[in-house]
Amino acid sequence: MPSLPPPVFLHSGFRTCSTWLWTRFRANSACLAYNEVFNDMLETIPLEGALIHTGSSWHSGHPPSDPYFLEFVPLVRPQGGIEGFTHDMPWERFFPEDGLDGSLSSGELRYLQSLIDLAHGQGKCPVLSATRSLGRLAAMKRHFGGTHLLLVRNPAHQWRSYIHQAEHGNPFFFLMVLTIFLQKRRDPFIARLFEIMADRTGNAVPTLLNLERHDNIFVVFLLTHVYLYMAMHDHADMVVDANALGADASLRRRTEETIAARTGLAVDLSDISLKVQSTQNTLKDPKGTWRLIDSLMEEAAQSPHVSPAGAAFGRRLAAAARQSLIA
Repeated sequence: MPSLPPPVFLHSGFRTCSTWLWTRFRANSACLAYNEVFNDMLETIPLEGALIHTGSSWHSGHPPSDPYFLEFVPLVRPQGGIEGFTHDMPWERFFPEDGLDGSLSSGELRYLQSLIDLAHGQGKCPVLSATRSLGRLAAMKRHFGGTHLLLVRNPAHQWRSYIHQAEHGNPFFFLMVLTIFLQKRRDPFIARLFEIMADRTGNAVPTLLNLERHDNIFVVFLLTHVYLYMAMHDHADMVVDANALGADASLRRRTEETIAARTGLAVDLSDISLKVQSTQNTLKDPKGTWRLIDSLMEEAAQSPHVSPAGAAFGRRLAAAARQSLIA
């Protein structure tokens, strides 16, 4: 009896070309590739929603594809929602109960295992993508093994995509920055960042989310993401930089070869297309903002969860963001 293929996990933040990367695995018929396994919609999605929801359903900028959640259809309950998925999974469980070194809950374990089992039952390799897993990548790797890819993008380009979405009436991504931020009790650095930003804004959430002045929410966005990238750097089996892929055909080929060597899966990365969706520089006090970021970056680098290699990686991402926003 042939051995079952180990799962592949695609971890990222929002607006990082994660949907594109997922479609590259989905295109391989040997895969059952699930999109955003912790997406909030999965709690209640009806069968018809799973069959029709695509990138054209909203101002996504995503490449054309079949509906996002087709692979979940066998698990849709009669009353709606995905079997085993619970309301706490997207955000309350973003960090494990005991922090970045903690374990997944029993509910998460059962749910993720059900996705893996469904793929294996079809004789396919399970591929699970997630934009809400940066705090639990290490726990997922510990429990499930397999291959874990960490996808990153120049944070300034990611940020400008958030702005573009807000300009089109969709502040969701700004709100999700705050949602992660409010899980502060599960990580000392996030708690420290919360304390500093509460003092800076008078502990006023409307001030933090003031869409006319992005300095404060940008600090939270950048430091939260870069800290998590630093902390998860050594747990990932591969780190994939979307900007580097877009700029270097030889790197794309090498990345394809590495994915194939690690997973046995052929993926074609040649059609990556990167677009910076907003060029507006919204920082009112760039010098002061970057002074604060620089100071807190050094605190983040001293976290026990961050290795020297992870710290160096985070500093490079922050430097790339700074250069892009200055240019």
